Amino acid sequence: QMAENWEEILGPVRFSGTLCIDEKFVRIAALKKTKKKPFAYLFFAVDPATSDLLHIEIFPTRDAEAAEAFLMQLKAKGIYPTTIMTDLAETYDKPVRKVYGRSVTLARCFFHFKKNIFDHMNKEFGKKDIPEVAEELKERIFDVVDAKARKTIKKRYQKLEQLKPAYLAKDPK
Repeated sequence: QMAENWEEILGPVRFSGTLCIDEKFVRIAALKKTKKKPFAYLFFAVDPATSDLLHIEIFPTRDAEAAEAFLMQLKAKGIYPTTIMTDLAETYDKPVRKVYGRSVTLARCFFHFKKNIFDHMNKEFGKKDIPEVAEELKERIFDVVDAKARKTIKKRYQKLEQLKPAYLAKDPK
């Protein structure tokens, strides 16, 4: 017999107030036999402090409408976050404000930020031919992102901004 809801499977859910949301492209075997596209997007919300899965849902698209519907489902379950962390997709910006208002802090995930840097470098230079200057710049960017204190972040970022003309002169890419 199938469980009626996720709580029956996962047990009691703990929520710290911080919510991580992402989505994954998935193939749906049952849709292969229909004329519909055999894929969808699995949206999921996790509490990073407890590692509890808070909600999961499948939508046919990965757009603001699907994000809003997902957030509404979370809210209906009584989940009112103080912080929502997403990947760098702008898909969530307006829906978060519409569903939860301005009191929620919208944060971006460092993992996705770093992954986007790698993806950009691979696109520009290829996976094996990344120039030394680009590798150095990547490490300096990571040094800014990995800083723990706001003052350190600002200081490292200002130093990096001062180096911008030199990097552009070495390699405009």
